Amino acid sequence: SSTSANKPQPMLRSLRRCCPGRHPTPPLILTGNPAMNPSHPNHPNHRTHRTHRTPRLLKLIPLLLATGLLAGCLGDNDDGSPPRPVYTQQVIFGDSLSDSGSYAVGAIAAAQGGKFTVNSVPATPQLWNERIAADLGLPAPCAAQTGLEGDPALGLSAPIADHPGCTNYAQGGARVSNPIGPRNKAVEPEVGYLTVPVATQIGNHLARSGGQFSGNEIVFVFAGGNDFLWQSDTMTADIAANLRPQINADIASGACIPADEAALNCLSGAIDRTITRLAPTYLTAMQQAGQQLASLINEQILAKGARRVVVLNLPDASKTPSMHNRSATVQAVGANLAQTFNAQLSAGLANSLNDRVLLVDLFSRFNTWAANPTAYGFSNFTDTACNLTKPVPNLLASSILCTPANVIAGDISHYAFADGVHPTPYAHRQMADDILTQMSNRGWR
Repeated sequence: SSTSANKPQPMLRSLRRCCPGRHPTPPLILTGNPAMNPSHPNHPNHRTHRTHRTPRLLKLIPLLLATGLLAGCLGDNDDGSPPRPVYTQQVIFGDSLSDSGSYAVGAIAAAQGGKFTVNSVPATPQLWNERIAADLGLPAPCAAQTGLEGDPALGLSAPIADHPGCTNYAQGGARVSNPIGPRNKAVEPEVGYLTVPVATQIGNHLARSGGQFSGNEIVFVFAGGNDFLWQSDTMTADIAANLRPQINADIASGACIPADEAALNCLSGAIDRTITRLAPTYLTAMQQAGQQLASLINEQILAKGARRVVVLNLPDASKTPSMHNRSATVQAVGANLAQTFNAQLSAGLANSLNDRVLLVDLFSRFNTWAANPTAYGFSNFTDTACNLTKPVPNLLASSILCTPANVIAGDISHYAFADGVHPTPYAHRQMADDILTQMSNRGWR
């Protein structure tokens, strides 16, 4: 029977089962005598006891929720630590290092390419964000927008299409805020990458999601690489344009005495002096890009409700194959460009790093790998795994068209680089492992 004196007991029993650490229960003594043990299946009131208890517990659920008792029980692990988050989706903003197929259309799709790495055939998780999605139990990331605006005769033209069910907004060639990035139709009309900048990527996601993040997604931001490449390309063009005037100036000032009519012995010094003179312009541009990205994260991601944002800084591009044959001065400027960007990004996020932002120091990690590659399983940290000969076997001389059919001879399974700047699947795996470890340390996994 149910009396007023007995009514609180089911709630207390429920709380004790839910939160044993908070509501200790005296040991339950089970006797073998059914008559003395109501929990025994042969007790006369056993079935009746269960029938009466369940409705009463159901009626108590709203009360438990209202008082916070049930929420408190569900909110902690058995050891009292905060619960591991369960994510509803992965949202990604960035460039080719995160792009899961924005340009996997036309001739690129026909060649079974589309990702900036060694594309597997058939496709398997390769990119760092694909591995993280699998680890978190989320669907593989898919491109939020696809298309190409290049030469139809080359198969590099396809309608621009938005995919509302996909939340990887990263695009090859994308910069932080400038809509014209490497291989955009404005600079390489035969290729025609879309290069939607990160600022617009974030705006597109907010437009889809009612102007807010839910707070239950895991957000990744990995950008700035194409701002670096843009400044690197600008530096190369500036060297070419200023080289002869600089050589003439060096000869006139006596800084170089030509050994022959071509003054080839003056070439190296002229390059270094040109770079030193113009470097502040490139550094200022990277400083601004780092500040812009930090502002976007603060004002358009965190302020819009995101609770867990993983930000990757730029690796040291001076250690990539694209820079190996450049002068020491060029390499030093390259490293400085990345460091300048990273410093501004970190400073701009300083007030959020221990709360809702996890900043992954890929620059330091990358240099650790480069200093001792074999310790991390890399067999080659200087050459490219892909055969980048253009137009055959690689129309774009890029890893976006790299598959097992056009890699170099030999075992490339543990190479670091697919092309001059993009990682192989093995390097992506190393990146994913490092990110997941840091997420675990933060309690985000």
